[in-house]
Amino acid sequence: MTTLAVSRDRKPVLAESFNEHGWQALKDSYKIGDLLMPCCMTPAIPKTSPNFLQFFAHYSDGCASSPESQWHLATKEVLIKELLSLGVEPKFEEPGRSAKSAWKADIFFVVGERQIVIEVQYSYQHLRDYLRRQERYVQSGVSAYWLLYLPRYLTLSKSLMQHRIKTEFAGKLPKGTAQCIPQFPMACFELSDENGMVIGVKLKVTLKDWLNSLILNEFKYEAGTWIIA
Repeated sequence: MTTLAVSRDRKPVLAESFNEHGWQALKDSYKIGDLLMPCCMTPAIPKTSPNFLQFFAHYSDGCASSPESQWHLATKEVLIKELLSLGVEPKFEEPGRSAKSAWKADIFFVVGERQIVIEVQYSYQHLRDYLRRQERYVQSGVSAYWLLYLPRYLTLSKSLMQHRIKTEFAGKLPKGTAQCIPQFPMACFELSDENGMVIGVKLKVTLKDWLNSLILNEFKYEAGTWIIA
């Protein structure tokens, strides 16, 4: 059960933003395909539970319900809600293209002249794939930031440390060296009842504060790690 759906133009639709009459009007007027489920982008149906909770359900039962899908959807849902509360109009699964290849962003929004993407990663991915995907955004003039599930964050941190040892330090690691690199803005995301915390080597802030730092362009690389400047 989710209170979030996506319109045809990939804008979020929140069930709680409708009053009772508006919700009934939506239920009476929508057509299959007008609304999509954010977990799989298949048709969504507006419904009301027996205790009067407004929510969206799958039109069919074909969606995966794996822990990966659940975490990915829950994270994107809270991202959308927090961005909306900050006055930003985000989009889901926004497509784009660099000079060499296409991309599709988990969350996309525009602030002034800046195009910003947030990628949410639960499953394992090799470092070279992270960097390849990041380079697509760079080539498109897009600022891309990554929020990782804790086990992925720890695994990637080790890979980045090895990458720095090999490419920067000729096999010998200086004392106190952190594991981040300037071309890959990342942090760990932990869901909670308070909508989640964003955590890094020298970072522990609410999701809203982290998103606000992106909007203000204050999430910076400093001394081997990503912090809010």
